Amino acid sequence: MPLARDWVDYANLGIAAFAAIGTFAAVLVALFGDRLRARRSRPLLTISSPELTRSFFVEGEREDGDAGLYVEIANAPGRDTARDVEVYVTMTHADALASNLNLGGVMDGTGGSATMQLPAGHRRRVYVCNLGTPEGLLHKRTPSGVTTRGARELLGPLAGITHAALSLWPARRDVMHWVADDAPMEVELIVTGANVPTERHRGTFVVTIEDVPDDRHPGLALVMAVATWTAPPRPVA
Repeated sequence: MPLARDWVDYANLGIAAFAAIGTFAAVLVALFGDRLRARRSRPLLTISSPELTRSFFVEGEREDGDAGLYVEIANAPGRDTARDVEVYVTMTHADALASNLNLGGVMDGTGGSATMQLPAGHRRRVYVCNLGTPEGLLHKRTPSGVTTRGARELLGPLAGITHAALSLWPARRDVMHWVADDAPMEVELIVTGANVPTERHRGTFVVTIEDVPDDRHPGLALVMAVATWTAPPRPVA
């Protein structure tokens, strides 16, 4: 009998231990389950960039200026929608301040947006700079347009040596930041949002100009502006 009673006591003790473990596990799930699920479903953004972007335009004519250098931001499948995503650009040299990139892809002063929503499994193209003649780029940011002479006066010493401007929001000529031809430009992209952690990516690009023969426009020089990531954006601490 004592042996049988000991066996029963051990069994009861084991049952009690398993019950305690189960209770403890339930408490852990209650305390951390939602947090773990939230962590697994939190938006996961990645940035990629093309090797280069080309923009053709005819010197002396006004072009749309919609082409430019860009990055693509993607949200991983199965994640929550990334809300109110913003992308800031900072020129890593000297006196440049962080400014919003235009996430709406619109160049005029009334369009575009500083934020975007990015569902799971989707990607969006975000322009870093727009390519074109100074007249064309300024015209898109000036309701009444701008003449060639007016563009030269606004650009000052940059006239004739720039064919690109950062794609900033709001898209107005008074907040334009010009990019000189053949001058490597290091930028830092800061990606943040309502439910995404802030990440920084740094890269370098350059805009080069090439003359290309074109039979469609006799007497005019066809110019090709090429924007190239010489060092694609990479995460930085």
